[in-house]
Amino acid sequence: MFKNLDHSPLFIFLFILFLAVPQLYAFAMQFAEGFVPFKNEPARVHLSWDMFSTKIERCTLTWSPPVTLGAEKLSSLRDASLPLEWDLTFDHPADYKYIADMGCHLGGTPSTKVKLKCFLQQGKIFNDEFLCNQSL
Repeated sequence: MFKNLDHSPLFIFLFILFLAVPQLYAFAMQFAEGFVPFKNEPARVHLSWDMFSTKIERCTLTWSPPVTLGAEKLSSLRDASLPLEWDLTFDHPADYKYIADMGCHLGGTPSTKVKLKCFLQQGKIFNDEFLCNQSL
């Protein structure tokens, strides 16, 4: 069916259009949410290829002893993701603290020690340690 279109200019144009329309839509949505080049960073929107260029905080989160959620034991936030997947990431350390608090409430004990180590956008390192009974 597409044999005659394989390398035709029309096929190439339609293929590029198929790829470009969602990206252009996402780019327009970023401008609608306040993106200004070299002034405000782009907002995260669906279908945007540059969504990973926005600034995020990278944190490691551990519970000691591990929290128990059903049959699973989680000693770190990484244990909550699938094998060979990226680590879960959030925008701010407060988001990681919220997840730490959820782990404490759902499967931790008052003596469970939570360690949070974040690498901030400005190049600084943020460390926080607390017990589950002292969480948010």
